[in-house]
Amino acid sequence: VDSAFVVGSSMGGAIAAQLAARHPERVAALGLMNAAGAPGKHMSLLESGLAAGVNYLAPAIPRDTGRVFSIALHRRHRLMGMALAFVMAREMSHRKPVNDFLFTQMVTSLLPTWQGLGNIKAPTLVLWGDSDQVLDASCADSFREQIEHAHVMVMPGVGHLPMLEEPALTAQVLHDFWYANRT
Repeated sequence: VDSAFVVGSSMGGAIAAQLAARHPERVAALGLMNAAGAPGKHMSLLESGLAAGVNYLAPAIPRDTGRVFSIALHRRHRLMGMALAFVMAREMSHRKPVNDFLFTQMVTSLLPTWQGLGNIKAPTLVLWGDSDQVLDASCADSFREQIEHAHVMVMPGVGHLPMLEEPALTAQVLHDFWYANRT
């Protein structure tokens, strides 16, 4: 594949943005969903926790997994979050050392991501949930300010994971964006 429509969510969004900035010939269009890499005007619940020394996304014990999904998903998806927490609790708490390492690596890569955003030339869609408690929705404005051809769509009643919370709408928005920007 010479070039592709690249979409990333959260940490994957930061990776997708770095790919688009460093290898523009490989990225025909870019989708950033609740992506890490741009500061918001407001601190999120996750960022507040991190400032206090707590990473809510890396539970130490199985019962803390519920908090991960209560932060990541909009409150109207509480049942989905409870089901995901039940299914994933042991694995997520077992992986805490790995998750802490990956999260630390992601945080240290955010400055180069931020610095490279101005190099992105691909048409870019920044898709965000208005109720994101992991990365505040105001981050979308920062992406728009740094990426010349960025379009922003904020989805009402959606948290950090639009592809889980509104899969049909997310797929349609990405499809329409890709179709409008294919060469």
